[in-house]
Amino acid sequence: MWLAESPDGIHWENHKCIIKSRYGLWDSVRVAAGAAPIRTKHGWLEIYNGANSEHQ
Repeated sequence: MWLAESPDGIHWENHKCIIKSRYGLWDSVRVAAGAAPIRTKHGWLEIYNGANSEHQ
C-alpha cells in the first residue's frame, strides 16, 4: 500500500510504501486500504485488510 501527496488531485509526488505483504502471515499475498485514515493524538491510524494464498 502506497501513500502519495498531491496539490491538485492530478499531479502526485512523495510516494512512500507504508504497508507490504508479509510472508507466512495472514496478509502474505495482498494488502489493501480499509477505512479512511483516522487522525489521533499519536499520529494517523490506518485500518487495512489482507489475504493469504487461501484468500482467508
